[in-house]
Amino acid sequence: MKTRIITILNEKGGVGKTCSTLNLGVALSMLGKKVLLIDLDPSAKLTKYCGIKPKKLEKSVYQVVIGMGKPQDIVLRLPKLDLLAASKDLSGAIEDFVLMRERKGIFGEEILKIQLLNFAQGYDYVLIDTMPTYSKLETCALIASNEVFIVIEPEYFSVDGVADLLETVQDVQAASNPALQITGAFVTRMYLGFGDHIGFRAHVKESFGDLLFDTKIRTCREIARSTGHHQDIFDYAKTCRGAKDYMALAREVVQQERSV
Repeated sequence: MKTRIITILNEKGGVGKTCSTLNLGVALSMLGKKVLLIDLDPSAKLTKYCGIKPKKLEKSVYQVVIGMGKPQDIVLRLPKLDLLAASKDLSGAIEDFVLMRERKGIFGEEILKIQLLNFAQGYDYVLIDTMPTYSKLETCALIASNEVFIVIEPEYFSVDGVADLLETVQDVQAASNPALQITGAFVTRMYLGFGDHIGFRAHVKESFGDLLFDTKIRTCREIARSTGHHQDIFDYAKTCRGAKDYMALAREVVQQERSV
């Protein structure tokens, strides 16, 4: 199977993107897949969620994205999956990209893709977590990926920027990565007893069609609590509905392997 490198995307905070990156990754690993997570957010929320303290990292994904370190020398081997962890140094990569272009004519946003060409072949899935706002790090992720999953929360502001997000993907397709495709979307924080949420998802289905996964990630207090305990949902509360939903989503993702 070709390695699936997937950017988990929404240019809005608080939609469950980082939480979904970890829990989907863990669920895939539980299905026998070898998984790498990449934290491309300088706030390092995914790194912290995995129980890693960014301040204690000697090297991080920052060195990888600017070409000053090899991923195989920096990757952290965790019990269920591997992680290219982030620290606040990553924020400097944006300025570094500008300087690379001005001084050396190098398009720095392509470095991660080059770094992953061989390294990613050791994995079935690479999931990339991005910032909640647009930045050159998002472009970096999209250039390195062959797929995009869009995370949507059932409220207006979650989808308000989807048109801009789609335009960003199209720009990267046209300029740098024509193979990039949006291959999935899923709704988080669904309350099935709330009619507005049901109607919202129906509206999303009209827009995304078959790209919308059948699985709904329902509201679940255990998911929120697991982040504070730096545990994935399966370690924190393996029988809760959140764990069941992320495993169902992972099974749908695996079923896609026949078509992507």
